[in-house]
Amino acid sequence: MKKILILIFFILVANCSSGKTVYWCGDHPCVNNKEKELYFKKTMTVEIKNDISKESSLKSKKKYEKKMLEDKKFNKQQLLEKKRIKKEQKELAKQLRIEEKRIKKEQKEIAKQQRIEEKSNRKEKKKLLKRIKKNKLKESSKNEIIYNNNSSEDELTVSMFNGIVERIIKSNMLKSYPNINRTQN
Repeated sequence: MKKILILIFFILVANCSSGKTVYWCGDHPCVNNKEKELYFKKTMTVEIKNDISKESSLKSKKKYEKKMLEDKKFNKQQLLEKKRIKKEQKELAKQLRIEEKRIKKEQKEIAKQQRIEEKSNRKEKKKLLKRIKKNKLKESSKNEIIYNNNSSEDELTVSMFNGIVERIIKSNMLKSYPNINRTQN
């Protein structure tokens, strides 16, 4: 009787144990636990089926491997694309810096040329004003001499005084504040 009970117990245990169970990840069987866990994280569902042939499991394994290879290629392409974009951005930034330096250099050169031109213009104006003053002084002295020859002594001193005043005013016209105390002999 003990032998029969032990035999029945083994039969029950053998029949109660499940056969080969396969987890389904969507429309194909999961190849391994890693894929099953990834699918579960995405969808929060995993189907369990018992009867599956070896061919379908091999096909699903090949599909999974093919998909993983495609994912790796895609990820690699994305990385290469990101690197290329970074490199282009660095090159553009470098060109911008070079262009900014060139523009600053040109601006400095232009400013320098303008300062030189302004200096030369000021010098020319000074020279021109000196010539004009000399010419006016010569003309005024000629007029005074002619005037002095035809006038009396009182008129001579008044005309000399007026000539001196005019020279002082003309010489100090270009200055910011005229210095009346400075006289020329």
